[in-house]
Amino acid sequence: MHAQDRQGMPNSIGKIDKLGKYLFDFNPKIVSKNYSTWREIFIEINSNYTPSGRMDINNNRSYWVIFCKSIISIANYL
Repeated sequence: MHAQDRQGMPNSIGKIDKLGKYLFDFNPKIVSKNYSTWREIFIEINSNYTPSGRMDINNNRSYWVIFCKSIISIANYL
C-alpha cells in the first residue's frame, strides 16, 4: 500500500489486491526470488492485467514504473 501512496497513483494503479497473483500474495522473499528487475514485474503485470491507468515502460515518471521499482526495492530489502 505504501508504494502507491502518491498523489494520483492509487487511481492509476487501481486495487492492490488484484496484483496479489503476480506478486505471490505479496510475499517479498518469493517476489525477489522470481523477479530480478522492476522491468520483469512490469512486463508480467502488463501482460496479464488491465490496470486503471496507462502503462508505459519507457516513461520513468509513469506511476507504474515508479510502483514496480518500489516493489522490487521493498522485496529485496525485506
